[in-house]
Amino acid sequence: MPEFPLGYREVVPDQTLPEKWNEITLNTGGSQSTLQDIKVPERAGGYSYKDSTRHYTRNRFIYWRISHDVLELVEHSLDVNLANCRVRYKFTDTPILDGISIHETVNSVIILVVTVSTVHKLTFPHPDKIHRQEHLLGAHPDLSVQSILSEASVQAARDPQTFHIITSAGTTNSPVPHAAASWLTLPQEEALFALAYNSGTILLLRLDTVTGMVHSSELKQDSIVPRFLSGIATALRGRNYEGHVAMALVIHTCGNDTYLFALCREGNVRMWSCNKAQCIAVADVAIDNRVASQGAQAHMLRKVVGGKDGELYLGTYLKFGTGCEFSILQPIQQAGVFKFIRICTRFAPDQHLVDFSFTTTRLWAVWRTTDMDTVAVTHAQLSLNGSQINSEWETAVLEQPLDRDYIVTDPGTDPRQAYVKYIFHPGQFSLADITRALSIYRRSNLAGHMTYSPSLIKERVCMAVESEIRAEVMEYEMTDEDYLEIANRCWSKFYSCVIQYHANGTKPVGLLLLPGVYGAVLLKKSSFSLLRPMEALEHLMLCNDNAYVSRFKTTPVLSQNEDVCQDLITLMSTIAMLEEQLSEELKTSIQRELYHLKSPDMIVDDLLSRLILDPEDPLLEFNFQSDLYQKMKSIKDISSAMAMLLEALMYDLGQPNKMQLEQNSEASKMLLNVSHLFGSQLGISTVAQSVTQITRLRFSICRNLLMLQQIVLSRPEAFDSRSLHSIKSASAPRTVVLTQAYHAVMWICETPAPSASSQSLIENSVQRLALLKLPECRINSIQRQQRLMCLLELFIQSSGAKHAHNLMACTNLDITGLVPWHYGMLKYVTLIAQLVWPISGNFLFPKWLLSSCQFLLVQEYVRLLSTWCEWNSASRKFILAVALLEMGDAQKACDQFLRASNGILTDPFLADTLLESEAMSESSALVHYYLRVIELFDQHNISGCIIELAETAIIVAEKDDPNLPTLHSVIFTQHLKLGHHTEAYHCLNANPDAARRVDCLRQLVVTLFERKNLVDLVSFPYVEMYDDLERIVESRARSVDLVENNYYNFLYSFHINKGNVRKAASVMYEQSMRLGQESFTAPIISKQSQCLLACINSLHLVQEKYRWIVRPVVDQTFSNDTTSNKKRSIDGKDVLHYKVQKQVEVLELKDIKKEFYIVEARLKLSKLNSEIQTITQATPAELIVILSSVGLYTTALHLCDLFNVSKSSVLESLASHCVRLSQYDDRNAWDWLVQNDIFDLGMSDSNVTNVAWKLLEHLTLKHEQERSSELHKGIARKLLRLGAFIPHWLLSFYKKRNPAELLRLILSTGRLLEATELAVDYIKAILGIGKEYFGLETALLPTAPATWLPLNTLELLLLELENASLDDPVYIESYKELKQTLDTYIETVVRVSKDMITNKIMSSNC
Repeated sequence: MPEFPLGYREVVPDQTLPEKWNEITLNTGGSQSTLQDIKVPERAGGYSYKDSTRHYTRNRFIYWRISHDVLELVEHSLDVNLANCRVRYKFTDTPILDGISIHETVNSVIILVVTVSTVHKLTFPHPDKIHRQEHLLGAHPDLSVQSILSEASVQAARDPQTFHIITSAGTTNSPVPHAAASWLTLPQEEALFALAYNSGTILLLRLDTVTGMVHSSELKQDSIVPRFLSGIATALRGRNYEGHVAMALVIHTCGNDTYLFALCREGNVRMWSCNKAQCIAVADVAIDNRVASQGAQAHMLRKVVGGKDGELYLGTYLKFGTGCEFSILQPIQQAGVFKFIRICTRFAPDQHLVDFSFTTTRLWAVWRTTDMDTVAVTHAQLSLNGSQINSEWETAVLEQPLDRDYIVTDPGTDPRQAYVKYIFHPGQFSLADITRALSIYRRSNLAGHMTYSPSLIKERVCMAVESEIRAEVMEYEMTDEDYLEIANRCWSKFYSCVIQYHANGTKPVGLLLLPGVYGAVLLKKSSFSLLRPMEALEHLMLCNDNAYVSRFKTTPVLSQNEDVCQDLITLMSTIAMLEEQLSEELKTSIQRELYHLKSPDMIVDDLLSRLILDPEDPLLEFNFQSDLYQKMKSIKDISSAMAMLLEALMYDLGQPNKMQLEQNSEASKMLLNVSHLFGSQLGISTVAQSVTQITRLRFSICRNLLMLQQIVLSRPEAFDSRSLHSIKSASAPRTVVLTQAYHAVMWICETPAPSASSQSLIENSVQRLALLKLPECRINSIQRQQRLMCLLELFIQSSGAKHAHNLMACTNLDITGLVPWHYGMLKYVTLIAQLVWPISGNFLFPKWLLSSCQFLLVQEYVRLLSTWCEWNSASRKFILAVALLEMGDAQKACDQFLRASNGILTDPFLADTLLESEAMSESSALVHYYLRVIELFDQHNISGCIIELAETAIIVAEKDDPNLPTLHSVIFTQHLKLGHHTEAYHCLNANPDAARRVDCLRQLVVTLFERKNLVDLVSFPYVEMYDDLERIVESRARSVDLVENNYYNFLYSFHINKGNVRKAASVMYEQSMRLGQESFTAPIISKQSQCLLACINSLHLVQEKYRWIVRPVVDQTFSNDTTSNKKRSIDGKDVLHYKVQKQVEVLELKDIKKEFYIVEARLKLSKLNSEIQTITQATPAELIVILSSVGLYTTALHLCDLFNVSKSSVLESLASHCVRLSQYDDRNAWDWLVQNDIFDLGMSDSNVTNVAWKLLEHLTLKHEQERSSELHKGIARKLLRLGAFIPHWLLSFYKKRNPAELLRLILSTGRLLEATELAVDYIKAILGIGKEYFGLETALLPTAPATWLPLNTLELLLLELENASLDDPVYIESYKELKQTLDTYIETVVRVSKDMITNKIMSSNC
């Protein structure tokens, strides 16, 4: 892979969340005596994994920091999330030396640590081993895996086989090492440690990692090999003792031996054989034998292995009084003798070196200026194979330190709002620094608050500063200006605390190179940053002095024409000059006006117009103006240079409009490797920050280019007409658009993602948006994030990374090409930028904004693009409408939906989201569009807008559009919801589909019934829909619950209103039938009674011959169908099939009246006793019995008349009640008496017994038929059986109707005396004495009609009296009386008979 030709730029990933450390304390007993003040510089270093082809070791590194006796180990990966990746070892009172080394074995990662008194071997599992256990990682790139440091434990660190205490350590005034090195030999896995002492001795320790045994040896200066073997002239010189002290050590294995390289204080390098404990080579490092400085800046020695054969190279740093130099040496062996070959030397300025490192192609160095305020990272190319290169030092572009003082420039801004926004901007300050600053500000310890969320810390900061402000203003009355001044001062004080902690934590302490990806890591006291390759425009803008045409030979666009490229370099130099000259206030004002949608060309025109009036402005400085015009004149073809620059600024260069994905097998294989590229939180943050940096720079280029164009156009005499015309007609308009585009992208990069709303609200919105088939958004990821993020980073995390990975898999099929950052990272950054680039057919970012329910941000994004961007304009209006709808602004949403409709066929997003197929006419597509939009509004129940949209759709639809009935139905439904019944009916009538009209009519009927607005329902004309209405209402009436059902009543009224009386009667009868099947309650029976009454009333209104209705009945007959499948029951018998036949049963008025009277009887029963449950299925005869049992005698008798049932039982029941009342008092007797129309009897007696007897008399006489004694007989029999006396009225009336029957009845009960009395009276009546009391018209006379006497009964009575007189003398008298009277009757009969014969004879003779 060729070396990257352009420069590097620092990017700081977000590290604002508090770090969770695994704290391990070690006290090995080897602590140095406290009498010695041991100072060890704070250093940092690291290690990157060798295998860059696997995603779990690519872009993964370990770095360490040492601060006195604390060692911090951190593992990071830009591709996978690592959990538990921080561990802090504290070697109690044992300072740690800069001799830490990290080594990979097959299954382990081994870290060797050297302190002033101990050596340690820390072993961790290799990522390969962990990855084999993490099977889910391949399918879920966003999951976290355990870091190798997660298994760090106190037990493992205290294992005696993993550390060794130096023998002399711990004793008073024992020598203390000041430099160290460590190495792990493979495959023996023996750990070597070298410690350098001020005595010039080097202690070499060998730790057997298996047994824990340690072998020590000393390397002394007198062990040097003979001078003639060294071949180095400097060995002949005499040096003082201190000059031989080793200042830096390096160990390396070559062949079967391990060698130690020591950079001594006097500036030479010594090479020792560790196996032989001999110095085998010495060489002076400094050129011209200069003597190295002995000051505070220590020498440094580094090594690197590179080349095809794994050659070893040593890099040395020496500090001189007037400068410093870096030398690259290569130890080689010739004829068995080692010597050093100087490969190259690089001189550097006189500054403080923090750290340096190098690879086979590049040398890196980190500097601090003399006053230690500023930091610089420089790099220079190396040629270890002798090729020609540019050996000049180049400076990496570092992030500018934050201002020590933050000034609120906008006078109308609240200081609290401004400072909180600035301090808590994503990635600005770590929460740890803010918490520490809050502790200082409040003079309290808030260390326990490190785990607080950003929102809570923000709240506590505001409370603390507001408390400080109140403390200053509480005793004074002041103006608003004075208050703002105090507020600014208090907030500035807090900000000063934060910036001090931040500045201290960002001081560099080391450098880590990542040779596998051609990147670098700048290690700082409490964080780190990455040095990434710059893109071409960044290099032209930030490193213009080092910009040459040859560097852009492989850069797209810039490599097309070398002459134009050279002009572009010059043009960029003028843009860079203008950037330096513009004040921050001016830049801020331009962005503010762009935010308020003012056109960039107008902003620049106004700016230049104001500058003319302000001669003190830096832009009008004479020297600047002269240099600017001089450079611009040196450009040969300024219009072509601007055109090339504008082409390079276009982000959609070489990309299809939609950025579509083409899936194939190769791409799928590629995706497995690409899917994790920069996929961790750290990697996503790095990419987001990189895009932000590039976007800001490109925006400044566009802004400055626009200013240059206006300057050129204002000086037409200085440029040719062709260039002026090209700039005015082509370049300037394109620049205006690009300026606005980059301003929009910059808004995406810098806008903080809002805090998550209520989960339930988000879920509701997601469910509603599911209609649009938007890609699933990881909503939970927003909830899970504890740190603040910018919008771009959240987009990458949610869906942008996945889409970019897919694009990379489709556009590049070489995995090795993605590993270097100058290709893989830059390409990935470019793809992410293209995904948010507004001037393209790509609509992924706005779609993600909508799907993630960021409705306020959708509105803001659309607003920023509304005045200038023609791409996806309809789609933007559509998502704006959806956002407005979700925010509750329905009318505005409706307007935007209508405006977005013109892009349904031109905007891919609308077509893909809303249309089912691409082959649609414009009108059909619009109708489909409006239908989908109507569904969205329907979810919010916004009827007014739905009506407007549907009416619009009807206007644009063709006459034969199949969706027209649906649209009419939609309008009908919404009018119905709003209560616009008339409009709903008209919409119903206008529907072209007859089936839909019926459906709508059904809905109208149901709704009006529910609203009890039946007047409107009756008033509609129902043209050609009368039958449909009738069927609908009948169907509803038969299907809904009768308790709340008024459909039958409506039908009755409707038919009466239309004059169809018999149908009205039939409806009410049907309702009565259904009510008869309901539960037995008084309201239902009452309603049933009313229905029958209405039916009867209706039938009375028609002619007598039409007074009938039809009722369907079910007739069950055996089926004759032998072909049907026979079914059998569980016992094997055939189950008979029945067929249901509907027959016509005619109901006449009298039949209906009978049903009515039965229902009336049931109603009376239910009112009297609601617990009687048997009446619903009772026959008329049974019902009469029930009525009699509860005292409803008049009703029972009425039913007897209707159904020809004997009334005897009813009156017998009443007679029983009368007897009981005569015997016992019953307080409840009036309850049933009043139900029998007793007030019609005209009685004033209040005695309940008398009333009851009177009722019995009244009913008996009323209902006994002429010449019948059935009722009298029943009552008398009942009374006699009950042992009661027969009332006089009953006796008198019975004697008139049937005295013989009465006599037999009395005799049958054994009442001989009463029977005798009745018999005597009866005989006498026949004889003419009291005949009127027995209903006899004539006595026993010859001329009268024949009479008869029940002689058999009388003889039976005599016999009974005769027998009874034997036992009781009382009956003797009665016997005699009856005998005598009967004898008289016989005599009279004989005489009358003779007379009758005589008379007959006489009459016949005459």
